[in-house]
Amino acid sequence: MTLQHAKLCAALLLITIAVSLPLAAQSSYLVSRADSYLLAITDKSGLFSFAAHRHAILATQWMAQMNIDANDLTRSSLEITAPLSGLVIDSEEGRRKADLDSGPSASDVKKIQTRMLSPDVLDPARYPAMHFKSVAVERAGSDTLKVTGDFELHGHSHRVTVPVSYKQSSTGGLVFSGRFDFRQTDFGLKPESVAGGTVHVKDEVTIKFQVAMVPQR
Repeated sequence: MTLQHAKLCAALLLITIAVSLPLAAQSSYLVSRADSYLLAITDKSGLFSFAAHRHAILATQWMAQMNIDANDLTRSSLEITAPLSGLVIDSEEGRRKADLDSGPSASDVKKIQTRMLSPDVLDPARYPAMHFKSVAVERAGSDTLKVTGDFELHGHSHRVTVPVSYKQSSTGGLVFSGRFDFRQTDFGLKPESVAGGTVHVKDEVTIKFQVAMVPQR
């Protein structure tokens, strides 16, 4: 299936985050894998959509580089790459983090997973990864940033703006979280339909993410 059965944003198996702070606030952070995730959430529409499932697609492999200025977060930057081959549809963990209830049967999940990563949909052999790189960070509130960047998927690139909330954790670390929507058709992807067209996957896909960082001891 399309990215609705795929992006974007868990336990992160392959995360590398480099954080650089100004001299006035020298410190190093490591990502807390148990408290960080990247996933995509899809919705459905159509006459019999009540009988269909929403889907959660967890990125089990993603790499990020963050350069954080603790004195002025607007001078920070972020770059994330997620291999499409590491996307997993409707795992228990993914659905829990997406706040979804019970999903498709195990046999249906297997079929959707195969379809999602086929040459007819995401085609990871041709388009190996999705990628986001920030170009500007602005303050949007006392604990909110507005991060603008280029989002690349399936050979298409579009500029998006992502609201990102942040807070300091009890361990002295930083937790960043946010979500944004995009349309599959903007990236050359065709929303799937089943049951003779009576159930459609919506064009809009939601990317949800959380990155928790802890001080390096």
